[in-house]
Amino acid sequence: EKVRREEDNIFSGFRAGKKPQQETGDNDAVTDFCTETLARIYAEQGYFEQARRIYSKLILAFPEKSAYFATLIEKLDNLINNQTL
Repeated sequence: EKVRREEDNIFSGFRAGKKPQQETGDNDAVTDFCTETLARIYAEQGYFEQARRIYSKLILAFPEKSAYFATLIEKLDNLINNQTL
């Protein structure tokens, strides 16, 4: 008991009144909810920019799948460019 610290408790971050850290600089409503599924849904619905933004975040979160996400981003870039022509 004497060597136990408050930080060792995995639930110490869930205490009432303690707010989780939020990302800054991105006004997107789904900053904490970035999944491959959500990006795919955005792309299917034609929201290519939103899908691209999520895939960019997923590259950082899952570096082992970065080549896969980069390919999807490239496809989205092509769709975005063709859409604006």
